[in-house]
Amino acid sequence: MSNDVLAVCRKYDSVIKALLPIREAFFPNKHGKCFNRSIMDYWFHEFWDHLPEANELTGNPARIHAFRHTYAVHKLNQWVRDGCDVNTLYPYLSEYMGHANYADTDYYLSLIDEFYPDMEQMMASLNDDILPEVPHEEK
Repeated sequence: MSNDVLAVCRKYDSVIKALLPIREAFFPNKHGKCFNRSIMDYWFHEFWDHLPEANELTGNPARIHAFRHTYAVHKLNQWVRDGCDVNTLYPYLSEYMGHANYADTDYYLSLIDEFYPDMEQMMASLNDDILPEVPHEEK
């Protein structure tokens, strides 16, 4: 979390603590409990459905969870592209996503179309050893 966002969250936390000192959620409903998923989806569509991008979407309807999924997939692929040690960084992503175990984070291990050329280039030497070029005879 960036320092400016952290500062805003700390300020919010102190204000909300005064209003709801025994709250369970960081962003509580009026009873101090977590908001249910249906209200989050409702609020998301209150904003999303009025954006020009909403009319361009084909296939399944937009979901708030898609932003989370896209972030995680892009972050993992960026780490690979940058030559980072994904095994070292993976626990941080899992914690950031709020997962109780790494298996929940494994769901985001996806290959996205724009990453494939980078991966193909990184794997070229390994692929050449596994699948060597087959010479063709000229007739």
